Amino acid sequence: MDSSLGLLANLFDNLPLGVVVLDARGTVVIYNQAEERLANRSRAQVMGRDFFIEVAPCMNVRELAANAHGGDVSVDCPPRGGSVFRMTLPAPTTSPTPG
Repeated sequence: MDSSLGLLANLFDNLPLGVVVLDARGTVVIYNQAEERLANRSRAQVMGRDFFIEVAPCMNVRELAANAHGGDVSVDCPPRGGSVFRMTLPAPTTSPTPG
């Protein structure tokens, strides 16, 4: 972990809410202490793993897109130990109709 990522990880550990940070490939690079408690999964179980395949396949973007229209979303992942992942999605924007 490079020094800037390590600094972020330390800052995120002091937050009272769960934080999961992924790299461009979807690999978990930060997983804070609050998320460990909320998801009932240790860092050792998720760090360096593909979030959408190994950690929380229920959070697959296509799945979320089909079930969410913006706002708070909770997705239950019973096949992966009963973890519940929550996120807030922005409301979809609509393009003006050409006139």
